[in-house]
Amino acid sequence: MSSEEFTARPLRAWHLALWFVAATASTMCGIGGGLFAVPILHFLLGLPLKLATPTSLVAVFAMTLAGTLAELFSPGNAIQWPVVGLLCLGGMVGAAIGQRVSTRINPRTLSWIFAIALCGGGVRVLMSSQGSGLEAASAIVTLDVASALWIIAAGFAGGFVAPLLGVGGGLIVVPALFLGVSGMSYLAARACSTAMSVANSAQLTWLNLRGDRVHRPSVLPFAVVAVLGAVLGIALVHQPAWSHAARLLMGVMMLAISAKFAWRGWRAA
Repeated sequence: MSSEEFTARPLRAWHLALWFVAATASTMCGIGGGLFAVPILHFLLGLPLKLATPTSLVAVFAMTLAGTLAELFSPGNAIQWPVVGLLCLGGMVGAAIGQRVSTRINPRTLSWIFAIALCGGGVRVLMSSQGSGLEAASAIVTLDVASALWIIAAGFAGGFVAPLLGVGGGLIVVPALFLGVSGMSYLAARACSTAMSVANSAQLTWLNLRGDRVHRPSVLPFAVVAVLGAVLGIALVHQPAWSHAARLLMGVMMLAISAKFAWRGWRAA
């Protein structure tokens, strides 16, 4: 379905305002933002999922690219490129395998596994006090073999669940880095996850635009608002109080999505 074959509901200012808030919060948490963009495009604008999902990917690419560039020029730049490289390596393999098994695995079982993992991770993120402040953001993590393998595994898991459950890898990658890599601050985990998302969404964005699988009247305003939200999110998360709030928001979001997948698994039964 192309943009010429479907007319969405009128795009309202409050739709973009809602997406601006979501893009800002997503950047602060280090997740792609498709979790919010798809429902806005699908339920509020009335786009079919076959248009809403590719359109959201373009906005996510714009958001993560702007967030990564803003992070690079921030005095508290927390991106650690060796970590990003390992995440991308694992993510590419995970996405390829996840795509292949997406039609073979029991979605109910996977929903329950994901719900339990997110619930446990969300509780740990909320209760953890390690390295969430600005003082630990720019500390370089020393990578040994175990840490490198863990990071690759985190990238693999994030890539694997995306085609199976339709969620972004940041929900897996950020807590995995923050809780599983010694010396990794929350801000650094968030920054590395955002940089990884640029690579993951770039190819899909190009393919969807070239194949005319996006809703063109919506994609430009959503991409522009995504950029503005990303820049604000980076500016806020590097403030002491906001960095702590971002970690708490991430934990709450993980618990909420855990409940969603538990409900999906229960319904499937």
